[in-house]
Amino acid sequence: MASNIIVPDGFTLHTENTSHILLESNEAFLNPVQEFNRDTSVACIRVWSEELNKSKEERWRQNQEKRAKNKKRKAESEETPQTGEPSTSIDGSGGAPRPTIKTPEVRQPQLESRVKILIGKKAI
Repeated sequence: MASNIIVPDGFTLHTENTSHILLESNEAFLNPVQEFNRDTSVACIRVWSEELNKSKEERWRQNQEKRAKNKKRKAESEETPQTGEPSTSIDGSGGAPRPTIKTPEVRQPQLESRVKILIGKKAI
């Protein structure tokens, strides 16, 4: 049936099942509500995208400022030695105190109980 329909210039033939409709070539939607929804969706997505980009740029700027401050602080702390209360060494010479070394606690009871449990499972 569609083969014997003459389509004038500037129009397109839209076919659904056995129905045929002539539409202007520049129209994308048959339903004006769909067209409105598309336009609204596109506008919303553009605004959201712009807002998202602004917030990302602001976070990036803040991060860069923090990095610059931290870098500056680190450079300043490395240039000038930290001055505090005068320190005395163990021998009283006024030098830097020796660092204290913390030794880890030995957990012998747990270790022994594990060994006893392992040994207890075997016939001894």
